[in-house]
Amino acid sequence: MRRIIVGSLALLFVLIVVAIAQIGAYDIPPEEVARRCDKAQPAWQSYPEDIKGQIGARPVALWRGEVVHARQEGGSVSILFRIEEPWAGWEAAMPVLMRAPTGAVSLGVAEDRVSSERRYQFALPENDVAPLPWVEVQYPHAQIRITLDAQGEWRKFP
Repeated sequence: MRRIIVGSLALLFVLIVVAIAQIGAYDIPPEEVARRCDKAQPAWQSYPEDIKGQIGARPVALWRGEVVHARQEGGSVSILFRIEEPWAGWEAAMPVLMRAPTGAVSLGVAEDRVSSERRYQFALPENDVAPLPWVEVQYPHAQIRITLDAQGEWRKFP
């Protein structure tokens, strides 16, 4: 009788641990994440909260990446990110914001994706087409200022 009680308690304990581990552990399909990213319109001031609310906290928490190259070409700025899995394998493009020295904010348009790298293109307002000294970029888990050189370029060194 004692073994039955101990065995039942052990089984109950295991079931409780499994149930607790499953709380909030749902995954959003990558296709749904892509749809949400396409519709997202985050604001500069509330970017972290906006992307979590518009895309989902779990997918945003899984996003890991870094800026590796930036270049101003006339009326636009191109920024290349190196992204880690699982986002590197998804078609979804995380919304990324860029702010020019004048305060103008642009939502990046994701262009080409090559393996773990994704390029974003940011249009500049007509009054910002002169060579920019710097741009600020806001993406999940970071907000950075990139100082462009005289040729309008910046590279992260390995």
